[in-house]
Amino acid sequence: MPPLDSIWIYYNKLGHVSGFQQKRAECKKCKFQINDALRPAQTHFRKCDQITVKQRQKYFGKISTLDSSIEKKITNYIKVDTMTSVEQKMLELIFARSIFRCGLFLLLPEMEPIKELWKKAQPAFKLSNRKKLSTKLLDIVYNETKNEIKLLLDNCENLCLISDGWYLFI
Repeated sequence: MPPLDSIWIYYNKLGHVSGFQQKRAECKKCKFQINDALRPAQTHFRKCDQITVKQRQKYFGKISTLDSSIEKKITNYIKVDTMTSVEQKMLELIFARSIFRCGLFLLLPEMEPIKELWKKAQPAFKLSNRKKLSTKLLDIVYNETKNEIKLLLDNCENLCLISDGWYLFI
């Protein structure tokens, strides 16, 4: 079982509450209830007006502001990572290419260390699930690779093909 995230010091875990299928947690500051999961906890933590800037900074890292005197007035401000849909699709494709070219397994995006890596590196990026990776994205990568190889073959006079199952070079 992975260690608990440090955000849970701001919540009381309630367990199962009648009327809800999932376990619940309650914000210690404002008593707002959420699903007992990391993403809802982080989302509420960003929005809760009872959480101070210092508490947000401690959890999310340094928040840049224009002036330290303004920092007291801006209690709900935190730096939020954003990504356009084009950037999301581009990163998904790059991730799929790395899976294809390195011969990695399709379960990779569902593993906690990989999720944690991407969360730290690019928080707005949402990893593709196995189904999307194995169908849409890898089909695109396969066709790209096939077209690259076809172009190389069409433009060469002589060809020496060496196959080595231990080395993937595409």
